[in-house]
Amino acid sequence: MSDTTGDFWNDFLDDWPDLQKLRPHNMTPFFEPLGSFHGDGKWSFSNPLPRKITQEDWTRYKCRVYTCRNIKFEYAPGGRRLPVGEDGPKVQFMHLHFIGDNSLDHRFASCLCCWKTGLRKLNDEEATPYPSNCAIDDPRLPRLGRCGCTVCNSCILAMERKLGDLSEYPCPNCGNSNCFFKEIKIWPVSHGVFIKQASIIRQKEELEVGRQEVWTGFIVVKKIVIIVIRTTSSNLIYRMTSVWITRRANYLDLK
Repeated sequence: MSDTTGDFWNDFLDDWPDLQKLRPHNMTPFFEPLGSFHGDGKWSFSNPLPRKITQEDWTRYKCRVYTCRNIKFEYAPGGRRLPVGEDGPKVQFMHLHFIGDNSLDHRFASCLCCWKTGLRKLNDEEATPYPSNCAIDDPRLPRLGRCGCTVCNSCILAMERKLGDLSEYPCPNCGNSNCFFKEIKIWPVSHGVFIKQASIIRQKEELEVGRQEVWTGFIVVKKIVIIVIRTTSSNLIYRMTSVWITRRANYLDLK
């Protein structure tokens, strides 16, 4: 990978025509793992191959589907998020939007590896965070591989620890090589998570507008208060002067 951010994105854009074709496939998982990695990193398929899940399995494990609305490509040098700035983490994304496009609906809404645990609910905006709103190693985040498999961050990170420091990793679900990058995190975003993030952004914008209006109002009120104080002070001086003159005149009359 390139040493600088600019060089990285130049290289990335060379691969962009292929990368922007990535889509989460609509396949359901097998009931048991398709295979496993050995200590040397080699993949071997299970023998015999496991069966596909049935409708009974689907109901028993409370399986769900989701619609993908956004795919985010994050540059993470060394596998880590860029340093935090004054406005928070400097998250650098490339986006693929599917707003108004339902071609990516009915995708399996869980990790294809640990789906039986029920921990990952990609269609649930309360259970799945938006990528830039959490740590880059948050286990709840879904990752998209070049193979089209969606695997949770927890399973990917466990595989990385097992295989060691590599620039590209195979898929822990299907065993295909060079599916997950160390320095490019590919985050699929569901409809619910996308809508929640849009709502958060809108609320922040409305709050900022409200703050500006309050500040403007404060300035206006401040000017009015100053005018009132000045007017009151002038009246007070005038009244005090009038009293003094009156009293002085009375004194002279008495004299």
